[in-house]
Amino acid sequence: MLNALADYAKIYQIDHDGKQSQILPVLDNDFTDVFEAMDLRPSDYLMANGMLFVEGKFDLNVFKKWLGPSLNKHNVEIIPFHGKHKLHFYARAEILEVFSKRNFKYFFLLDRDEGNQRIIQSVQDDPDFDEDIMNHFKLLEVREIENFLISPEIIKIVIMKNLPNATNEDYSQIQQELFDLIQSNPLYALEITFKKFLDEDSIRISFNERNNLLDKPSLEAFKEEYTNIWTQKMNSSSVIVSLTEKLDIIHQDIKNKMRNLDSWKILPGKKVLKEYTKYLQDNHKINLSKDEWIQYGLLTEPVKRLIKLIHQTLYID
Repeated sequence: MLNALADYAKIYQIDHDGKQSQILPVLDNDFTDVFEAMDLRPSDYLMANGMLFVEGKFDLNVFKKWLGPSLNKHNVEIIPFHGKHKLHFYARAEILEVFSKRNFKYFFLLDRDEGNQRIIQSVQDDPDFDEDIMNHFKLLEVREIENFLISPEIIKIVIMKNLPNATNEDYSQIQQELFDLIQSNPLYALEITFKKFLDEDSIRISFNERNNLLDKPSLEAFKEEYTNIWTQKMNSSSVIVSLTEKLDIIHQDIKNKMRNLDSWKILPGKKVLKEYTKYLQDNHKINLSKDEWIQYGLLTEPVKRLIKLIHQTLYID
């Protein structure tokens, strides 16, 4: 109601210290001091003390399990915003300015994929960019939430918990098997390469065109299809050679990174987790549900660091 009359209404805050009254105008609809004087918490007028925004339903399920009772204890809501294409809307939304002014705690957790990195950078490059608001946006240290469930640390925990007689040599052997499993599948490096290329250098393409390109089984097939799309949209093929050359450079860089011990951070986490689950079941009789993977994740250092960051940001603990 106040917002509906914002152009006409004047609002004043009246304080009395026991001796005299003080009347002050409320400027720019900033009710922070008013709410504090009334001893109101954010939950009294925003229905929660804090909000954690995550990318989708699986992320929602994961963080509910990882954060547990502290969510209810401190009245924090987890809200999925379903898709990185909405990030610009959230980052520029006036409601976030209101949240910040009223000391309302909120936090956006985003996959560290090429699309999110590009969007965050473009928002920061905006002349109207509010640095304080962007402090509430955090890129995960991994490509997507499932990557936390495929780290070498969690694999060791899974083996030790499910194969109690396993030795360190057994663990090293199984870990090497899983590493070789990923290295032997060239489609993982191709998927990362294609996504990075499209998010960094692509012309505007449709959702179907993008998915069609991502499904290509080789660099050559991708180049051919991308060249056709480029030529149709730009009526020219003048720069396509330099772009496809860059594709080769990206692909070689990705293959090099996949040979490192930290390669688990950049892999397509959803697909690798599914492949790990099947391999462990078929070859080592370890049967794990997604919920069990999630619970094991709580025992790893990367997840502990993330939860600590969320607690500190939202004052959950």
